[in-house]
Amino acid sequence: MDIANMRSTADLPSPPRWAIEMLLERHTRSTLRVQWDVHGQPTPVHKDALLAHEQGWFEGRDYVKQPDGSVDRSMTLFNIGRIAATKGHDGASIVATLADRDRALGYNKYSVRRDGGEKAYNDIAQKVLATPASQSSAAQQTPGQSPPPLPDTTRYYSLPRS
Repeated sequence: MDIANMRSTADLPSPPRWAIEMLLERHTRSTLRVQWDVHGQPTPVHKDALLAHEQGWFEGRDYVKQPDGSVDRSMTLFNIGRIAATKGHDGASIVATLADRDRALGYNKYSVRRDGGEKAYNDIAQKVLATPASQSSAAQQTPGQSPPPLPDTTRYYSLPRS
């Protein structure tokens, strides 16, 4: 078949069955993602609702450091999302908090993207809400069971406080 002589897509041959099945499977997987609508303007986490050591993350004093000494913006934002999740905030509030902190701290890791970072913030919110650390301590352990291990914080640094 010569492409130059085609008049419409009706002239195309039918796709093979395996291709249709593959596309349907990918579509199903991609639509299973949870998305929170940030257009309803949920309230970001306010720093006054945080403990002192958590405020450092929200103010940029505490951060995850890369091997070259610079701020690992994505891991730092992930940690901010984790703090919001442990405080009991829902996905929409976590997304709003991440967007706010990304801009306010000058990271601009995701906020400068075409979608304003919405996909990345949603992905982070989904991950932090799925981790056991984001659930209440009462839900995490049953009587007679030890608490879950603390995360490795060897890569977390704090700016010198003046």
